[in-house]
Amino acid sequence: MRNTWTIPDLKRLISVYDRHIAKVAARRLRAANEVARMEEWQPSTPAAAWVPDRVPAKLP
Repeated sequence: MRNTWTIPDLKRLISVYDRHIAKVAARRLRAANEVARMEEWQPSTPAAAWVPDRVPAKLP
């Protein structure tokens, strides 16, 4: 197995990484939009309740 990196290898790696970042950013943006929409309907609900990234530390 070779352990040398060629330029095309690095370019491929970077493009894969960029795609991943774009996907995560899109997911976060979608979640934020969802929060905004929920708040329009139910202003009484705190935003944190609708954000999937934040999980309650301890369930009752």
